Amino acid sequence: MSSSCHGFMPCMLEFQRPYREIGMSLKNHLNELIGKHQALEKELADAIGHPASTDSQLAEIKRRKLRVKDEITRLERDMAHAA
Repeated sequence: MSSSCHGFMPCMLEFQRPYREIGMSLKNHLNELIGKHQALEKELADAIGHPASTDSQLAEIKRRKLRVKDEITRLERDMAHAA
């Protein structure tokens, strides 16, 4: 326990990461999601071009792509509010 903490309660500062580190972590996560979204766009385009692709396969790719897009939108909104 650091000298700045009192009693037996852990000092909250010991558990908090610096804001900049958290911001970088969110940016890294956002970049990963953008990459995943782009990969799903390619997967969808490939599936559309493949005659054996079924409507249910295309719908599943579109659902996954939409989930990632929703997560990107939520994360961007959260980052804008945190700034």
